[in-house]
Amino acid sequence: MTAAPSPVPVPSPTDGLLTLLTTPDGEIDAGADPAALELLGTLVADTLRAHAVGVVVSWNDPDDAVLAHVVARELGVPSRRASLDLGRLELDGPPLAGAVVAVVATSFTPRPRALEPLARLLAGAGASAVHAARLRPSPSTELDVHGRGADA
Repeated sequence: MTAAPSPVPVPSPTDGLLTLLTTPDGEIDAGADPAALELLGTLVADTLRAHAVGVVVSWNDPDDAVLAHVVARELGVPSRRASLDLGRLELDGPPLAGAVVAVVATSFTPRPRALEPLARLLAGAGASAVHAARLRPSPSTELDVHGRGADA
């Protein structure tokens, strides 16, 4: 069994930006304020830049895909989508061939959007390392980035 990703200290975006994107039920709506999402995506990319990310992966969910697009654009790397189809976790596109991967999501809950199954899929597809960034709206908003080698 693989170890859970360990936290990497990162600067937190301002509560005000996420407040603009957070719905009354606590979810992030990427379309609520495109300028705020652009800025948050840039902050995520700036944080991930130190990890030499070569591919950005997100769940095949509209809000996650928009966030991943902004992050990938800022990093100058391709983005890929993961999906759950009839109980099978799949990644679009070719094998990752040793790439350092950043998984970007507005949330890794509820299941089946958990990080660990996706990290295992990426390792099986050839990722050399997996880092994860999620935007988490809460009273103490922060940007979480976790990382580990794919074989850890």
